[in-house]
Amino acid sequence: MTTLSSFHVTNNQNGQEINLIPQDITGAVYLTQMVISLSFYSVRNGFNSKLHIDGTDLFIPEGTYSHLSLRDALRDILTAYDPNFNVQFNGNQDKFTITRNSSFTVDFTLSDPSTYRLLGYNQTSLSGTSIESTNSPRLRDSFLKLQLETDSYEVRPYIKKIIFPIIGSFRDNMVYYDPNGTLALVGRGQITKLKVSILDENDNLIDLRFGDYFLYLHKSKV
Repeated sequence: MTTLSSFHVTNNQNGQEINLIPQDITGAVYLTQMVISLSFYSVRNGFNSKLHIDGTDLFIPEGTYSHLSLRDALRDILTAYDPNFNVQFNGNQDKFTITRNSSFTVDFTLSDPSTYRLLGYNQTSLSGTSIESTNSPRLRDSFLKLQLETDSYEVRPYIKKIIFPIIGSFRDNMVYYDPNGTLALVGRGQITKLKVSILDENDNLIDLRFGDYFLYLHKSKV
């Protein structure tokens, strides 16, 4: 296996093309390692920001939160809507509880697709004067997806584009991903460009907010 290219992409507009030194490829291109800056927000519009409550859409501001700052943000939007709401977080049980002195309904099926995961609920409609989460809040994406697409590979019967999950370790404000030799692209012909797209679990392009990533590619014959 020989090195194809290694990249440090800065001030990234996610989904951009990377120019490669033109190479003739017959065989496989492997992603051997990827490191992504945790510059993107954990709460994002269209992903896990909208909360549908009593027929009204409320929005948690985009940002990155701890359990307590998320509690405060949720309390702020709910009390702005109705001052009788309250939100508590139990650190021992790792659960949120939303309360009001009269019955209310939270419908996570009409909220953003991952709001229920963020707050630790199930994706359903819940009613009552006190609604406690059933799971631990998910303050970070459980996984990302990486889409690689070349410009010049023959399409059939070869693979020109692939999407696969990035299930990596989160440390030092970075995501470290080692696919252990995952086969990324197979084909033949000349490759001059590589389009790299980092997606959320719902296949939406993530705004990396001009964060960096490192990408390491190798090639070998198959």
